Amino acid sequence: MTATVTRPKPAHFTFASGWEFKLGIMASIFTTLIWGVFFIAMRAGATSALTSFDLAILRFGLAAILLFPFVIKDWQKIKATPKTLLLGILVGAGVPFFYLCSFGAAYAPASHSGLIITGTFPLFVAVIAVVIFKETLSKQKIIGLASIGLGIAALLTLAFIGGNTEYWKGDLIFLLAAAFWAIFSVCLRVAGLPPLAMAGFLSLISTAILAALFAFGIVQSGFPNTPVELIISQLLIQSVCVGLLAGFTYGYAINKIGAERSSAIGSLTPVLVGLAASPILGEQLTAASAIGMILVCLGVLLASGLTIPTKLKLKRRHHIKRLLR
Repeated sequence: MTATVTRPKPAHFTFASGWEFKLGIMASIFTTLIWGVFFIAMRAGATSALTSFDLAILRFGLAAILLFPFVIKDWQKIKATPKTLLLGILVGAGVPFFYLCSFGAAYAPASHSGLIITGTFPLFVAVIAVVIFKETLSKQKIIGLASIGLGIAALLTLAFIGGNTEYWKGDLIFLLAAAFWAIFSVCLRVAGLPPLAMAGFLSLISTAILAALFAFGIVQSGFPNTPVELIISQLLIQSVCVGLLAGFTYGYAINKIGAERSSAIGSLTPVLVGLAASPILGEQLTAASAIGMILVCLGVLLASGLTIPTKLKLKRRHHIKRLLR
């Protein structure tokens, strides 16, 4: 009789349990709230005198200084991480990703950025899972991914038909940013680095890149032409909220509950952005945004493997059987 050998689950399929899992859910919810603020701040910054360099240095500079001790503390873990994973983290959430968000925000409203980036990155995560990790997709995931694609197609088509000829440029840039964020999320999950060390390493390298670009005159700054109040507000949002707080909570959530569950919770981001952009930025929630929002949010929930409706149905059936006895 031969014993069957069971292969251990890969690290990217192993999740926490108990209180750690609940804390991961809470961290993901908190990250979602910060993302909503981030996309609105990016739109406000992109339509001001601030340049993409200014927004990026506000995002990474202070975080690089404050989180440097954590980089030193966990340097051996960072050093032992495969270079391809580190590159994916740096490209996926560093200067390239940030510049894409900034460029896209100059063309399309905040509601589009929140919808496309947080809504479609599960689509790119699924592609990575199938191509690299040879994962098979369930029917529910396929339906969910199709709904995401349909929602984005509706958003782009209706926006173009409606005469918003500049929106599609920003939307395509946001799609590319979503692909970068998916690469970051997968690499972050597989690397399993401590959240603060990862956020510090990302901020440190990104700040060094930005400093080099500025030193060689490749990028320009608009700080002298920007009101101090706007600079301070962007510093608080970009550096403190996104760089420090979300840098930790997103890394913690990815490590504890995985990218798919995080993306399911993150599907609330476009709803928050769409509702907040109207009173803050004066943006109108168009029919194209509303249709795209509904389809994408539904698709993200399905693609993330959410099984709450099924469980509720089983409980209801069990309750009915008890009553009939």
